[in-house]
Amino acid sequence: MASIVTLQYQLDNRLRGVARTQDASDLAVIYLADQKPAEAMRVLNDTRLPDLPETLGRQRRILEARALLDGGRDQLALDMVRELTGKDVDLMRIDAHWKAKRYGQAGQLIEALYPAT
Repeated sequence: MASIVTLQYQLDNRLRGVARTQDASDLAVIYLADQKPAEAMRVLNDTRLPDLPETLGRQRRILEARALLDGGRDQLALDMVRELTGKDVDLMRIDAHWKAKRYGQAGQLIEALYPAT
């Protein structure tokens, strides 16, 4: 995986368009893993483009929601992924409710995701 310095250099000096937004997503992942949600949000906001390919747009929306969630804005994070589906989004919803101490809602989502056999 590329380093923060390398990716930031690419964003600042070399890349344009969709390639730039993809590298920005990679950099945001690194910032989130390093527990720097504000930096992740900054890089995503600085590289926002309209009409991205669907997969990249979904990825960036999930990263933005994760940055908001990790930054203590759980309700806004949930609002961002309201229309999305998928196990990754379901797990983020569970995490958001759990962090906000809404254990009942988190439990319901866990039961729906992992039904008893």
